Amino acid sequence: MLEKAIEYSHQLLKNIVQEPDTVIDATVGKGKDTLFLATLVGETGTVIGFDVQEKAIHHTYKELQEVGLQSRVELHQVGHEQVELFLSTEKPISAAIFNLGYLPGGNKEITTEKETTLKSVSAILPSLKIGGLLLLVVYSGP
Repeated sequence: MLEKAIEYSHQLLKNIVQEPDTVIDATVGKGKDTLFLATLVGETGTVIGFDVQEKAIHHTYKELQEVGLQSRVELHQVGHEQVELFLSTEKPISAAIFNLGYLPGGNKEITTEKETTLKSVSAILPSLKIGGLLLLVVYSGP
């Protein structure tokens, strides 16, 4: 089921994001969305990624380095509720994705919270291009 959600969200993103767009991965995690977005924004676009966990940021940076896409991505080890500090009126956002829950294989006590997600979404919406996309992928389970 998880793979279908990722596949569907990536198809939606592929229909919207193109070079030289600026996009947001609000919950970097293992970096799958970050890496995918980095391929879509091209050499002149930017992915802005957020995660509170150092492990997630380092893992994702390493994955990006291995395929030579690290220059397209700005990774920030802060909660996505601080997204407004990294938004620019010169660069509207084409898409943003949130995968809500916890880091797969990580500490299940560290999870996204309703309040921080709502603050982040509220900050992103005014910067979202007309026709842009904001995706919230919500996982439930043990």
